[in-house]
Amino acid sequence: MSKRLNISITKSNVLKIKQELEFAQEGYELMEQKREVLVMEVMSLVEEFKKSKKEAEDSLASAYESLKKSIIILGKKEVEKSALAATQNGEIKITERSIMGIVIPIVIFKKREGICNQYGFQETSHCLDHTVKQFLSCIENLARLAQLETTLWRLANELKKTQRRSNALNNIFIPEYKETIKYLEDNLEEKEREELFQLKRVKSCLD
Repeated sequence: MSKRLNISITKSNVLKIKQELEFAQEGYELMEQKREVLVMEVMSLVEEFKKSKKEAEDSLASAYESLKKSIIILGKKEVEKSALAATQNGEIKITERSIMGIVIPIVIFKKREGICNQYGFQETSHCLDHTVKQFLSCIENLARLAQLETTLWRLANELKKTQRRSNALNNIFIPEYKETIKYLEDNLEEKEREELFQLKRVKSCLD
């Protein structure tokens, strides 16, 4: 059951609460519009996230399988030595964009062209080159997955906040304002009737 606000019974307060009610109703409509947009954004990204997660898991599995083959062919020590001689083949860049005021990351892995791993080719095999390419592909997939996961988390968090605000307006503030307006108007009407009755009595006595 909603409660009314504890304020003085005056016409100015009726106007004030009516303005606040109008503002709260507009706010509720905006919250509902925002909630609908956020729901659509989240739903559109869920399937994309699932697909990206599967791709990342598959690429990691393939990369580790390739690594196992390299270790079998070359030996663990040789692979470790080659790994220590490897150069940085790319970098991760993070920028931002905004969805309804929510900051969303854009994560991109950029490969560096023309840079080769500095391990010796004489004691290595093409399987090691393949392993390196596999793990670089993993980084691309993981960067994309990180972007989608962070985006989903932020959108879902904002959706919860929006839903709470919308519920508070619809279930608490708007009913309070409406009940307060009714209480004030009923009491003002009653007061006006009493004053009118008193005026009629005074007039009848004078007559």
